[in-house]
Formats: sequence, structure tokens, C-alpha cells
Amino acid sequence: MATINGINPYPNRNENCNLKEAEKPINKVEKSSAFIGYNPYWDLNEIVLCKETKEVLQDVIVFCSHRDRIVEEWNLKRFLKGTGGCTGINMYGKPGTGKSIAAEAIAKATGKKIIKVDYSEIQDSKWGGTEKKISELFKTAAESESIIFFDEADALLGKRKSDGANAETNNQIKSHLLTLLDSSNVIVIFATNLFENYDRAFFRRILFHINFKLPNAEQLMELWKFHLGDEIPKSKDSFSYEIITEYSKGLSGGDIKNLTLKICIRLVSRNMSHVTNELVKEEIRIYKEALANMDTAQKEISKKETTLIGKDADIAKEVLDSRNK
Repeated sequence: MATINGINPYPNRNENCNLKEAEKPINKVEKSSAFIGYNPYWDLNEIVLCKETKEVLQDVIVFCSHRDRIVEEWNLKRFLKGTGGCTGINMYGKPGTGKSIAAEAIAKATGKKIIKVDYSEIQDSKWGGTEKKISELFKTAAESESIIFFDEADALLGKRKSDGANAETNNQIKSHLLTLLDSSNVIVIFATNLFENYDRAFFRRILFHINFKLPNAEQLMELWKFHLGDEIPKSKDSFSYEIITEYSKGLSGGDIKNLTLKICIRLVSRNMSHVTNELVKEEIRIYKEALANMDTAQKEISKKETTLIGKDADIAKEVLDSRNK
């Protein structure tokens, strides 16, 4: 096993395990609270990412595995409060670029389970209910030696508001989470497609910020080869990874996963014996058309919302002007 500055970056990895087992089960732990940890599936070596992103992920694994040694030997407690706070990791980028499976890879390499949550699971309409659930989540993670993975974290880490409905409650929730990030020593991973919406107070409490980019041509080909595999039959005369990669520009790994499923369905429904370039190109065209329609619809909704906000502002101004007369 190679080491980095004398440190084994994967101290908990079983060297004899088969990392390519497609049938590996996800073993749930016993339910001791509302939050359940599970054994991670993915290994970092299995994930198609750019070199820079993988290097940062390796740094994350080293720090998470050897944090106590790093803090103690170099006396970092000189400026770290108490436990030093959580190890915060932020993964940002477009959907389908590998954030969720990278979180699993960190958990697997450090020998921990992972608790995946989104804001809807911790949101509670009762006064203080959300804060109570967040505290329970951190407590469960610490007791079960699990990593917390907040998916779509911008809903939780968004900028604090000074006015509007529920502003006070939302700000109290964010303040409570900030306190836990300072006082707990669990590993917390945040994933978002909307990094720009983060509150700066959270930004400063997160040690690693990792950009997950769309795959380049080389990575796209690697993704296609992984997903189509050896078992799916391909035409010897009319199939080429180079050709389908050329048509795949702008797609993510998640997109290719979905396209592979659609291609397999088409093989059966059309009674086709092999995958061809034309079949893949047709599915890509349909998929990209759906993405474009979704983007157009979202832009229209955004325009309408902006118009409504503008009208509300005009009405508010008229009311204020009338009062000042």
C-alpha cells in the first residue's frame, strides 16, 4: 500500500475486497433513532472524476483518518477550540457529477457508516422541533461513528434573512447548526448544486470545498465503458465509444447512468440484439431535448417570480408613499 508522507490514506480498507462487485449489499445498521446509517458502497478508485477533484478527496480521507495525530503532533489545539469542531466538507457542482458517491467513498475509506439526510427529514413545524432533530442527528452520528451527509444542503445553509415569513425561526435553526459545527467532532459532508446561496458563516466553518465538474471527453468515454460494460452486447460494425462520446458533451455521470438504463430497455422493447451508435445517439437526443425543455420551463418560472416580486415592491412603495403624504 502506497503512503503519503508516511501516512496510509486508507487505514480501514480491506485489501482483499473486490471493489467491482455489482451485487454488494447496502447493510443497514440497527435503528436506534430517527436517523439510520448504512455501510457505504463506493470506493474512490471506482469513481470517474478529474485528477484535481480526486486529489482533494484523498486529502479529505487523510485528514479524516489521521485528524487526532495531525492536531496533537503539531499542537493545532493552540488555535482550535475544544474538540476543534466538525470536519466540514462541501461538495458543489451540477447534478449527477458524483457528489453522493464521493461522500460514500470518504465513509468507506475511513471505516465509517454514512447517514444521508435532506432538509425535509429534519424540518419540524413545532417550535424548536427542527433544532431538536438536528441535535439528535449529530448525537446519533457521534455514537455510531457515522458521517453525516446533507444532500441539497443549500436549503439548510442558505443566507440568513432579516425579514419575511419564518425568518426568525430559520435563523434560529441556522444558529443552532453553527453551534453544533463548532462543538461536535463528527464529519459532516454538504452537497449542493447552488453553492452561491450559502451563508458566509457556514463557508468559514467548512474546511474542504470541492468542485465537481462535468466530465471531459476522456472521462465521458470511461463512464460509458463502465456503464455499458462487457455484458451488454454491442454491434461490431456500427458501435464506437469514440462516436457516442462525441455526442455526449455536456452530460454528467448521472445522465449516462440513466441513458444506459434507457438503452437496455430499448434493446428489449425493440427486440434488438446489439447496441448501435444510432440507438445511443437517439437516446441522447431525446434526453438532451428533455433537459432543454426543463431549463426553458424553469427560466419562465423564474421570470414570473421576478415579475411578482417587482409588483409587490411597487405596491409596498405606493403604500409607504401614501402614508408619508
